[in-house]
Order: sequence, then C-alpha cells, then structure tokens
Amino acid sequence: MGSPTPGTTAPAPADPTTEPADDPTETTAPGEALLDGTRQVDVQTYGARWVTTSVEGGITTVADPAESDVPTTWVIEPASDGGHLMRSTATVDGRDLCLNAPGNDVLGLETCDATSPSQLLDVGSLDQPEQVSIVTADGYLVADPDGGLALASDASGPGTVFVLVDRGPA
Repeated sequence: MGSPTPGTTAPAPADPTTEPADDPTETTAPGEALLDGTRQVDVQTYGARWVTTSVEGGITTVADPAESDVPTTWVIEPASDGGHLMRSTATVDGRDLCLNAPGNDVLGLETCDATSPSQLLDVGSLDQPEQVSIVTADGYLVADPDGGLALASDASGPGTVFVLVDRGPA
C-alpha cells in the first residue's frame, strides 16, 4: 500500500456551511442512523482532526477536511455478522474501499469485503449518540494527538473517542 494508487476519484467533501443534512427517519435513534449505511459521515477525532484516506491508500488524519486531496467522508454500514464496514466515499477504478486492519498495527484501505475479518468493525456508541469507539479484531482505533491513527489494546484515554458528523444521504 506504499505506492500511489492510480485512478483514485475524490468526490468533493461536503461543505458544512451549505444546507443541513436531511433528518434521519423518526423511528431511528439519532446515533443509529449514522451506522445503518444510509448516511455519509465525517469521522472527527477527540483532538479535532478528521479521519481520511491518503492518495497512497492509507488512513490518516487531517486538521482541515478542505486541505485533503481525497474526501474525508465515510459510510458506516452493517455487515451480515452484526459488525460494520467503514467505507470511504473515494473509490479506486470504480471499486469501493473500506478501512482494513490486517494486523501488526497496520491500517489501510482494501476493496470492501464483508467477509474479511480485517474489515469487520465493532462501532459502539458512547455517552453521546454521535460519539463512538471503533474496534477492530486487533484493538481499538486510536487517534494520535499529532495526527495519524493506530491501534490500542484498551479504550483508556480520549484518543479512542470519535465523533460522527452527519453529511447527508449516502
């Protein structure tokens, strides 16, 4: 995943100053609508950075989504086993890409595969409906205060808290 990924398309990031996102259905709790695959979300770290893909096919954080060469927007969708996939709205050669954690503290993107254990996530709500923790088979997704993401063995500390910001229909 270290070489540039040809054919990456990057839809324009959602502009938070434009019209507000459509309201989720009344029968869905506010946080649940962001996890059902019908909404685009930006994933913000506790340190006010934004989770995004890199043009090299990796996962990183940026201070300002407008500075990213690829979109910061994701769709968190249910997988058949009860877990979730975290799909980027950026595609490569028409293929959907999902957060992938194959082990050894490696995070990146791979073609979405709901049967791949390295892509299945446990996205759990925290104190506020929009606050979540994201857990892979190898640990908790954690934001480094200086930028970037890693995996941790426990959820201690604010780096494991992420805020989902609704950006409209998927």
